[in-house]
Amino acid sequence: MFSIICAYNNKKMLEDCVVRSLKRQKNAEYETIFVNAKEHHFSSASETLNYGGQQAKGDYLIFLHQDIIFETEDILEKIKFYCDHYQFGIAGVAGVTVISNRNRLITQIKDGKDHTAAGTELTIHHYNKPQKVFSLDECMFIIPNDVFKLFQFSDLGETWHLYATDYSCKCMKNGFDVLVLPIKNIWHLSDGNSFNSNYFSTIGRLIRLYRKDYKMIYTVYGRWPTQFVLSKLKILYKRIKYKING
Repeated sequence: MFSIICAYNNKKMLEDCVVRSLKRQKNAEYETIFVNAKEHHFSSASETLNYGGQQAKGDYLIFLHQDIIFETEDILEKIKFYCDHYQFGIAGVAGVTVISNRNRLITQIKDGKDHTAAGTELTIHHYNKPQKVFSLDECMFIIPNDVFKLFQFSDLGETWHLYATDYSCKCMKNGFDVLVLPIKNIWHLSDGNSFNSNYFSTIGRLIRLYRKDYKMIYTVYGRWPTQFVLSKLKILYKRIKYKING
């Protein structure tokens, strides 16, 4: 059974996207755990999703954004197939792989109001087997309950950024694979423009957590050295660039 976990702040969007999508699914057993962070006085993704995950009774926990749409009735069935045939610590539908020491987004989902292929012309869209990656996008990902019982999301402060990257780093550190699944017909209504200056504080905390484990952390928004001086300079540079260009 799946536990579908969603932190939401817009009930209509939740019902129009996630709830409606789930009602169409066939050949899949699931429970829903919808958490309104404001009602619970939660101030971060880690706090909210750890709470949701602790309530879960399913074998696999699916965390997803409130604006995710399943465009076909077999999405959960496909996810179940990959859960049954592959072992992983966390798996998602979009993530960053490392090629020649550079990060490349890999995904088959659509995003934005115009329903276009997520990413850029450099994004890898063609693959038919699960792909090992360094980190995942937060829009949707799956964690086996047995793994979630071993470790949960780290406290990265009052932020809604990088919690899937944190969990990916934690999984690899503990010997678990991080995968992107070859699943099409998922539409993320957001165009990915939720980036804000809070990201820089969060990446700083993430770097401090995993400095001893990784020389570089690869995310959807770039590559981040973990060496103390280099990380400070990179974050400062990105802060200034963001302040100037937005």
